[in-house]
Amino acid sequence: MSLTMINVGLPHPMWRPQAEGGASFNDDLGLVVIGLPTPMPAEMSEFQGPGRFGLMKHRRISVLTLTFGPTICLSTPYHASHIGRDEAPSLAGAGEHKLLNLCLVDAPTGEVVSMRASTISPHVTAMLQRHVCQQVANPISVHDFLCDVQDWDSTYPTPRSVIRTSTWCRLGD
Repeated sequence: MSLTMINVGLPHPMWRPQAEGGASFNDDLGLVVIGLPTPMPAEMSEFQGPGRFGLMKHRRISVLTLTFGPTICLSTPYHASHIGRDEAPSLAGAGEHKLLNLCLVDAPTGEVVSMRASTISPHVTAMLQRHVCQQVANPISVHDFLCDVQDWDSTYPTPRSVIRTSTWCRLGD
């Protein structure tokens, strides 16, 4: 695996500019990229403050949701085979925390405006690893992934609508 440098003030190499924003997740790198349309100073401050990480399974995909402060709430669908992962991760030991590298980007330009690292709880780490292992063992086509995402979108029309059905932890747990 090659590493790519990510710097505040430069375009994120994995972000495709988009007006509305969104989020993406790469399990190999523990990388979560969050795009907001022209982030304001208050949103950048919320991103650096307390946050929560939610995880749920919907059909064959996992859905990750992150919240920061009262205004930032984004969800992203994930399937290990969709990002090209073809082997199961080494399992974390009991009590291990997964490290997440979080990048906040200006969605329309892709410019990185803030970065931070945080961990998720051992319980949610183990749950995420089980999801990834199941997905590696049961790859799905891009068509099936998109069908599951479309069903998820219609079942949960906003990121906040997944709050009651997700398992949560505080970032830094």
